[in-house]
Amino acid sequence: MREAAEPHPFRVPTRYALATWLLSLLAIIFIDLWLGGPLRRLDVAVANRAIPLDSPWRGPLLIPDGVGLRAITAPALVIISGGLGWRIRSWRPVVLALSAILLVNLTVGFMKLGFGRGLPRDHNPDLFIGGVMWPSGHAANISMTMAMLIFLFSRYRGIILSPRAKALAIGVPTSIMCSASIICAYHWLSDLIAGIAVGLLVALTVSGLDDRHRLLSATRLPDGWLRSAVPDDAGERSAVV
Repeated sequence: MREAAEPHPFRVPTRYALATWLLSLLAIIFIDLWLGGPLRRLDVAVANRAIPLDSPWRGPLLIPDGVGLRAITAPALVIISGGLGWRIRSWRPVVLALSAILLVNLTVGFMKLGFGRGLPRDHNPDLFIGGVMWPSGHAANISMTMAMLIFLFSRYRGIILSPRAKALAIGVPTSIMCSASIICAYHWLSDLIAGIAVGLLVALTVSGLDDRHRLLSATRLPDGWLRSAVPDDAGERSAVV
């Protein structure tokens, strides 16, 4: 097997820059919410424009909002990664998918319990009051899932998307889901922004760790387990973008 190129959905410097930017965004949101800054006031203003509880639109809007449910995103990611793994006779894509699912849920769960933000329907945007709103798990799930799919298809099929296509692949389903959540006041606006940031950070973390340990897993672990198998022609069809 010829040595394959290292396809990745982001250039390495861009990946680290994006991770730094996302962490900074989370810190800025937290500080603003803690101090009662303009983002918190925007949260309240947006929530006040939500449709009423008895609106007939709430039922249909549950469909796009439900796209971010773990019960939908997790099986979809595992099934697709399983198909990629079957094609190359390796469990590695599935292991990476499961790692991302576990990490995003642990991260969101700890943050929700730790920051304890109130519910929009209770009209209380404060932190540390025993709520579970910040960040949004739905937004984290959908953004992580789409980013991981970009990575997995890049790594194991050599399908490299343009930056605009990557942004659309992540942004369109995420925006649809977040819009439904905002219209129904299921989450504060900043919950959704933070959830997207967490999801992308998890995808960047998992893909980055895979890059660092790829050579080790390819040389020291049994074939067919965590070996980093790619088609022979992936190196010719792929490039770091």
